[in-house]
Amino acid sequence: MTPKLLVHVAAHIQYDSTIDQSSEPCSLCLLPSPLCKFVLKKNKGSPAVDFTRSTCPWLTKFSYGPASTPSSTNPSRNVLIKCSWCPKDSSAVWKYNMAAHYHSKHLPVIPPPEFQITDFELEGLKQLWSTCQGANQVETQWRKQLTAHFNILAAL
Repeated sequence: MTPKLLVHVAAHIQYDSTIDQSSEPCSLCLLPSPLCKFVLKKNKGSPAVDFTRSTCPWLTKFSYGPASTPSSTNPSRNVLIKCSWCPKDSSAVWKYNMAAHYHSKHLPVIPPPEFQITDFELEGLKQLWSTCQGANQVETQWRKQLTAHFNILAAL
């Protein structure tokens, strides 16, 4: 899996009004956090996902490094982070869920600044969301026209 899918799901988490952010949705399948578990390990001194010990219906391998490095084509840095306040064996938390995680589990503590979503990330995801929504509207209109055309033909 490329960071592209992570970016797509991150846009849903940030801008899709049907997603309940307080459920800490998984950034692979959008199920609430208790249903997916992610374990981190060190790989040559850098964080990496332990895919053999992690569980998610859509568990797919991805490289932590590229996924955590924002760019114009990948504005998201929504990666798994070990919460320092949770017990050692707890699941890692997706960065974009950290605010909800701290709110539900660690009040009055607030997430450290490095867990905040940057303006660059938010703007990039908003642009992606708007582009996808526009494409979906055009596709929906096209399908409606096509369906209407076939209905007319079937009536003849």
